[in-house]
Amino acid sequence: MDPILIADVPSMDDSQMFDLVRAIRADDFQNEVPIICVRGSPGYTAVTTRTLETALKALAADAFVDLLHFADEQSGDAALRAAVQRYLKA
Repeated sequence: MDPILIADVPSMDDSQMFDLVRAIRADDFQNEVPIICVRGSPGYTAVTTRTLETALKALAADAFVDLLHFADEQSGDAALRAAVQRYLKA
């Protein structure tokens, strides 16, 4: 199974997260690794979901899941699980 990188957006500041995605995409050995970024807690209230989605898409991250937009933990978990399952290879 190929590895999947899941980066938690609030655990690093904006520039570190974007730098991480940029570095992985620039690396010849790792550039095909699926990258799923997740915002699981309100750390960047000034940064909108749309802004994060646009920036991550421009950097070639594969998916962004904003758990703040789900009414409860169960629906957020289901969305994250669905995003990860798209990149799992049997």
